[in-house]
Amino acid sequence: MKKLFSYLMIFACLLGTAVVTSCGSDDDKEVTLETPKFESDAALYRIETNDAKIAYIELTSAGNYYIEYLTMVKGKAASLNVNEVQVPLPFASSRLATRASIDNFEYGTFKKNEDGSFELDGKGTLTIETAGGSKYTITITINGKEKKYTGTREPKIYNTATVSKICRSWKMKKVYINWDVKVMGITNHISEEASSYKDLMNKLNKYAGSNYTESIEEIDYITFNTSGSYVVKTASSIERSYWKWNESKSTLYLSNDSNIGLVVSFSGKRMKMEYTMDADMKGEKGEEASTSMSLGYEFEETLVR
Repeated sequence: MKKLFSYLMIFACLLGTAVVTSCGSDDDKEVTLETPKFESDAALYRIETNDAKIAYIELTSAGNYYIEYLTMVKGKAASLNVNEVQVPLPFASSRLATRASIDNFEYGTFKKNEDGSFELDGKGTLTIETAGGSKYTITITINGKEKKYTGTREPKIYNTATVSKICRSWKMKKVYINWDVKVMGITNHISEEASSYKDLMNKLNKYAGSNYTESIEEIDYITFNTSGSYVVKTASSIERSYWKWNESKSTLYLSNDSNIGLVVSFSGKRMKMEYTMDADMKGEKGEEASTSMSLGYEFEETLVR
């Protein structure tokens, strides 16, 4: 049992390196999410200028901007081999995370000026103008000096009421786990919840006899974007990955992997996500075993300023 638990604790810990969250009080149930202030401005502009060092500039519904440089190091979608069972790891990368620095990634918040331009906090002024067809002229002005780029605007991958609710910034308020491990017909059940990953790991340590808390970095916020990307911000890093949406199943799939799906629901201003996993495996002495686990999150909208 301890061996099985240790494997799946690693799974839960790696989840924690990049997820986010949320929730609200019961008093919020009759309150609905408002349309994000910058929803009509949200877009990703892919830079095509030959000598540009920038790969793209993105404005989000939540009022964040992201500038990715061509030097960005991308992490790969992660998985964990548990006794020959491949377990996907939502919100985790297998090796190198995408770390933010002036060399490869810039981010912050923006405000829209009366003339339609955007004031990028800590960066300068961004102006976007149509240049005929699908082309745009993108100008960044810093200390009076202009730099112009040519780019295209990526289409929004989905345009539904549910996606509009998802595409904003969120803060984790609750994370919970329900876990059944069955070995030789005997089922062991674990059920814990906490306000953060660190708190949850502290509670789960007592079952494993090991300390997984040190590997968890608390999340500042997570932002889902209409371009199909999501960004996870911690105190020391920022990571950008991708998602897909299945409207009929109300399920969000991460990193373009159809095996990793989080069922999304809303209640007032709260967003909930839940991931489930079932797997057959071998016990510590080779005996037949199986596990069934659900990992869930509750989110609260946050205005990143």
